[in-house]
Amino acid sequence: MLRERKRLGKGELATIALAKRLNIGAQTDDDRGEKLAVEVLSLARVQTTPHVLGWLFFHGHLRDHELNTIVEEHENVGRNMGRRFRSAYERALYARLLAAGRST
Repeated sequence: MLRERKRLGKGELATIALAKRLNIGAQTDDDRGEKLAVEVLSLARVQTTPHVLGWLFFHGHLRDHELNTIVEEHENVGRNMGRRFRSAYERALYARLLAAGRST
């Protein structure tokens, strides 16, 4: 765990420490930050940027045509999260389909 801490920024470490101290969840967009946060907090208390994106698609706050723009914008600033964003999008659509089936 100490090795992981050395490779994280102060913001990620502060977020994890505060979440632990206050017994709340944390949100991260960093793979190493996510790994450490899950170790320190638990999987149930860690949300990632793809989780948030999926939630936004599931609830209709983002439309299907916006996914490619979001992926491109992240790639333009050096983030390689396209695969994870697309996976979250697909899971959100599947969950929405299941939810619609239950309400009929």
